[in-house]
Amino acid sequence: FFFAPFLMEEWGELLGFLTDGRSDVRKIAVQNVINYTQSEPHLAYVEVEKPESIKHLCNLLCDEDSIAGDAAQALINMSAKAPLVKLMVQYNVVDRVMDKMGSKACPLAELKLVLLCNITGGDEGAVQSFLQTHDEDLTGMHMARLVGWFLGTFKKFEEDKGAIKHTRWVMPLVANITINNDGQEIVLEESPLLIMLPKLLQCPDAIVRSGAARILKNLIIQLSNHQRVIDADLPHTVLQWLEEGKETNEDIKRTMVESMVLFGRSTEGVAFFDGSGGKKSLQSVLEKETNPEILENLRNLVNGLDDVQDVYVMPEPEP
Repeated sequence: FFFAPFLMEEWGELLGFLTDGRSDVRKIAVQNVINYTQSEPHLAYVEVEKPESIKHLCNLLCDEDSIAGDAAQALINMSAKAPLVKLMVQYNVVDRVMDKMGSKACPLAELKLVLLCNITGGDEGAVQSFLQTHDEDLTGMHMARLVGWFLGTFKKFEEDKGAIKHTRWVMPLVANITINNDGQEIVLEESPLLIMLPKLLQCPDAIVRSGAARILKNLIIQLSNHQRVIDADLPHTVLQWLEEGKETNEDIKRTMVESMVLFGRSTEGVAFFDGSGGKKSLQSVLEKETNPEILENLRNLVNGLDDVQDVYVMPEPEP
């Protein structure tokens, strides 16, 4: 990028005010920074000339709420650029975000969770930072804290539909984290989330349901996890949900069907489909489906299960 000297000089000066000793100056500075955080030349300038400004924005996440919220919004916008995400991780953005998180006294929960979702969506360093894999005693504590907070609000959801308005972003965050093997093990071994996944897969809130579907898909990528997924009643829940035609979101339906396809690749998965009426349910879903991509996945799964059954059936001996 060509940096226009006069414009970038002003931009550099503005970034310098993020560390001003007066809170009113910091507030005005970060509000103005937001206006430039979707401009490629300005973000490129930050990466090349002012990387320390990412550190200053991360530090502002612990400032007074009016400043911290604007800092979070600026970082959310900047997280579209992978090099800037790496700088955020380098400057301990996860620890800054987690300050006061999981508490009823956190008015910026939704913004901070969206920021965590963005930075963990494509950066392995951010995932490792969130999991705290550098310290065995701390590993998984951030996730346990947020999952516990979310599930606490989810229990109130039937009476109060607004109960999960802010915490629902925990689900797509955990979906990002469970791409990692350590994240999968935390859910499978230590988290109450696994027990609650059947209900979450049927939640009216699409953000929660989408996150739950992605978590399920991540868990069954490894064949060794399939029996534990069966024991948690997850394949049966998904099949029933699909067969009853309750999934109206095409992206979520696609993820659920992809999960069933993965599930059909293991001995445990094939046994489940054969022994639980699963093939009949799949056929019912197949007959109702109109989306060509989802239809192809379902056909491949049903045909694959038929092929496996043909292999299992021994030919009758000749008389």
